[in-house]
Amino acid sequence: MVMTQNEQIDKISTYERMKVKFFEDGLEIMHPLSASFLEIYDDSMCVIAMCAPKQETADIFYKLLFTFNVTTIVAFTELKHKSFAYWNEASSDSIQVTTEESTSNFETRVLIVSDKATNSQKTVKHIGIKLNPKEGKANQIMKINDGVTALQKARREAGGSTVVHCKNGKGMSGVFCAVMNLLERLKVEDRVDVFRTVKDLRDCKEGIVCTTVSRLHLRCNFRTKYTDLLLVAVTHNFYLIRRPVC
Repeated sequence: MVMTQNEQIDKISTYERMKVKFFEDGLEIMHPLSASFLEIYDDSMCVIAMCAPKQETADIFYKLLFTFNVTTIVAFTELKHKSFAYWNEASSDSIQVTTEESTSNFETRVLIVSDKATNSQKTVKHIGIKLNPKEGKANQIMKINDGVTALQKARREAGGSTVVHCKNGKGMSGVFCAVMNLLERLKVEDRVDVFRTVKDLRDCKEGIVCTTVSRLHLRCNFRTKYTDLLLVAVTHNFYLIRRPVC
């Protein structure tokens, strides 16, 4: 389907509206973080999806944490790429790790981030989801589900905004936010709408949820007439197969 000129303009303006921007002396500071605000089913949440910080973009990333009151970070680690481990004290003198815990599915850290320009500090909960490209998709979605639970717990304690990042801010970051929205909708409405969920996210950030082929099993820990949801993403088409309780 070909979009009309007005539809194309509306799409561009939506992307521009959701883009994370920094200003200094009234002028926008250009940055390579590819960061966008996302529409989340729980409208009390502010979520920013972005690409993984690099050593040369670490300073603007730390600025983002202070500017938008980020209190929680969800990061996908152990993927095919080797990301800059900004959460390690050895990587930056702006980071101090106070506590660190590890499970088979994810790692949690409490970071003290320092802003040297203003001589201020903030506490950030860091959740690193450990994905292995060789493991099955069912295991991956269970880890994502556990990560969503960990994020919800952290947000109840701290509030504030959340940053979700992977290599490009579109693949696993998009899948994580889609799963989070689907679970929230299912709890409230006892139904899911995969097409609407993905469309809403893509209206905020172009190309998000770009995983080519994913079979994501959601095991729901709350009462519903469906126990398992099979979300199949093939190229850019999403299908939901619902299996009723026997």
